[in-house]
Amino acid sequence: MDDSVSCNGLNGPVQQLARIATGEAGVRQFIDLGTGIPTSPNVHEVARRIHPDARVVYVDHDPIVMAHNRALRARPKGVVAIGGDIRRPQEILDHPDVRELIDFDRPVGVLCLAVLHFVSDEEDPYGVLAALRARMAPGSHLVMSTTSSEGFSEDEVEEITASYTGVTSGLTLRSRARIERFFDGLELLKPGVVDIFKWRADESLVEGGKLLAGVARKNA
Repeated sequence: MDDSVSCNGLNGPVQQLARIATGEAGVRQFIDLGTGIPTSPNVHEVARRIHPDARVVYVDHDPIVMAHNRALRARPKGVVAIGGDIRRPQEILDHPDVRELIDFDRPVGVLCLAVLHFVSDEEDPYGVLAALRARMAPGSHLVMSTTSSEGFSEDEVEEITASYTGVTSGLTLRSRARIERFFDGLELLKPGVVDIFKWRADESLVEGGKLLAGVARKNA
């Protein structure tokens, strides 16, 4: 299996993040935010290897992505794909398909993989996560990865973010401390927020870049 990170898929170390929520925590329902073009294995494929009845909602706001999602992902029973923007979490949480498939009185896995760096500070990413946390029942897990400014100089950060000027979604690089704030109110599982290649991985692996990841649990 390819061990590289796919920003929109579950290749390599990202699978480990999903397995923790499914296997160790026993979560059987998931909302995958900013899911991107389908790759294999998908969230439902990883989850159903452990719990065959796992339910998954895939969410993206790109119409081309949604066409692929509906064609390739939303075929199995208990799997749906909806259009939605993570910057408007309440619309996603209240979507009829989400309300039908996801029981918010039971633990849910919320996946934000390589998407929050496309939400600017002006768009209140911490408010987005607060809205999601408020609807998560005890035992729920947040699985997140996002790009970091760690190791870059201010000039390098400015150059990187400037390259996204004028595109549909700009890029925001955040420090490790600011990324850890996304998990406020949750119990951050060991080893905390680390390079995605280091999240419970063989220490012999080299670091893969500036994509930091973490998993956190909502306690009673």
